[in-house]
Amino acid sequence: MYLWCALYLVALYALQFTVVAPVVCEGVFLSLGLFAGLTLSILLLTAVGIGLAIAGAVRAVGNERLTRRLTRTALALKLLTIPFFLLHLSSWTLLSAAFLVIPGLQIFLLSVFVAVAFAYGVLLTGSAYSLAALYWAHRAGRLGQKGLVWAIVSQFIFVADVIGYVAALLWTVKTRSKEVL
Repeated sequence: MYLWCALYLVALYALQFTVVAPVVCEGVFLSLGLFAGLTLSILLLTAVGIGLAIAGAVRAVGNERLTRRLTRTALALKLLTIPFFLLHLSSWTLLSAAFLVIPGLQIFLLSVFVAVAFAYGVLLTGSAYSLAALYWAHRAGRLGQKGLVWAIVSQFIFVADVIGYVAALLWTVKTRSKEVL
């Protein structure tokens, strides 16, 4: 899981760099081949990552070590994608402003929906691990039914996913006898 997490984050930030570098650095051009390759690798890694999260949730029955690994992977993904989301939001805000100001480019405002869908895919990838870890915290009696429902709902909302997962983790640390982190 940790190797997948590292590969996913490297590919995610490499993709972000290929988009931002031509804007920030003079003389750097967007390579469409590199962009397409990184996009396809992100899609593949997303599918593999969600599959690993599901497999980890199924295999974690009574395995405290695997539960710890799920918890750490979810926390790492949530925290290490915060800079990606900040850069993604700021770059698309600037592009949207340019699309509004420059005559004839208003048609490209529809591409903002693609950017939001991509960012939501990144959110859901991290949420797969969070949901698996939250499920096992609930099964172990460290997170109540109400807390589980609140944490699950927060996993599908931007910003609230990180806050909800960290709050649920703090709650499970407070209410458990064994250490899971």
